[in-house]
Amino acid sequence: MTESQSKEDQGRRIKIYAVASLSFSLLVFVVIPIAIILDSFDLISVLAHDIMMFIGVPLPILGAVFGHIALNKIKKHPESPRKYRRLALTGAIVGYCWVAFCILVFLFFWFVVFPNLFHSH
Repeated sequence: MTESQSKEDQGRRIKIYAVASLSFSLLVFVVIPIAIILDSFDLISVLAHDIMMFIGVPLPILGAVFGHIALNKIKKHPESPRKYRRLALTGAIVGYCWVAFCILVFLFFWFVVFPNLFHSH
């Protein structure tokens, strides 16, 4: 493998990680409306919750991971194309924001909704 092929191969890998990062992080905004639509039907409500828990939560985490992989590859190989840095950075940021949002929703339900649900006056 020649040096130019190696650089092209490294550039392709960075592109794949950067695009995967952004795609996984933004795909959650497609999954949520589908889950909400499915939740409106009583029979498919369980499926909607499964979609949210097993697809909607892990995808942005994968986006953040792939974003970090792409950013590290860009940093280690200065000759690589830096045009994918913004994609990787956006994917990582959106992924982390979604994870923070999920944690806040979980804490809200744990400390506000559930104690009031089982507390009798």
